[in-house]
Amino acid sequence: MVPPMQGSNQPLPFGVNLTQMVSMKLDKNNFLLWKNMILPIIRGHNLEGHILGTKLCPLEFISTQTTGEAGASVKVTQNPQYSQWMFIDQLLIGWLYSSMTPEIAMRVMGSSNSNQLWTTVNESYVKLLADNLEVAGKTIPLADLITQVLVGLDEEYTPIVVQINSRDSIS
Repeated sequence: MVPPMQGSNQPLPFGVNLTQMVSMKLDKNNFLLWKNMILPIIRGHNLEGHILGTKLCPLEFISTQTTGEAGASVKVTQNPQYSQWMFIDQLLIGWLYSSMTPEIAMRVMGSSNSNQLWTTVNESYVKLLADNLEVAGKTIPLADLITQVLVGLDEEYTPIVVQINSRDSIS
């Protein structure tokens, strides 16, 4: 078990040290395989909310108002939930980068949280696919490209996919 964060009574979730290695590093040709190999590990560590952006970063500071004989005062302190979230998210970013080839890591570097990194990686591969098809002389209509992207989304996005597909035109 990982020790509690300083200022927090709560231990970190089981196994957030992410020591499990992926047998294949992400390169320009294996995105779908890589994604299908790392998602179960991320889900198994209960960290999917970090990469999908559904587990939001708590406020860094919290204020507590107290009233005493001298009047009301406000005390601002570091939020222990922020420290814990940041610790886990930065660990996840490092683990994701370690699962990429240096070429890919350099292409997507610069994200401040795991959701930004995950989004950048996914967008990069959609663009790479479209660019490769265009170079091959197979220009994809925008509606077809959108459809293919929607088909590749995880089940968490099903409500959004249904809304988009119900429109008269998705381009």
